Amino acid sequence: MTFLQAAIKAGLSGIIVYFASEAGQKSALIASIPIVSVLVMIWMHQDGKTMEDLVTFSKDLVWMVLASLVLFISFPILASNGLSFWPALAVGCALTMLAYGGVVMAMAD
Repeated sequence: MTFLQAAIKAGLSGIIVYFASEAGQKSALIASIPIVSVLVMIWMHQDGKTMEDLVTFSKDLVWMVLASLVLFISFPILASNGLSFWPALAVGCALTMLAYGGVVMAMAD
């Protein structure tokens, strides 16, 4: 991969994150679109990965998405029960890391 290709990937990804964060009320909708995963699949294809690699990536991603739901379930529960933003986010992230660890261990078997 050339520097220009890497710069384009980084720039496009940054633009997407910027617009998702600036979208206000619609940010959850924009953030929920798996644009990063789609971009990764496009970049993998452009970098010459095989269809088998793309299929494996897609299947593995399903399990990681399930683990990431822990954050989006735990954060509102914690925040609604009196935890302020940073502690609720930290606990949610910690729980999510544990969930990721469990998924990775389960996938290794």
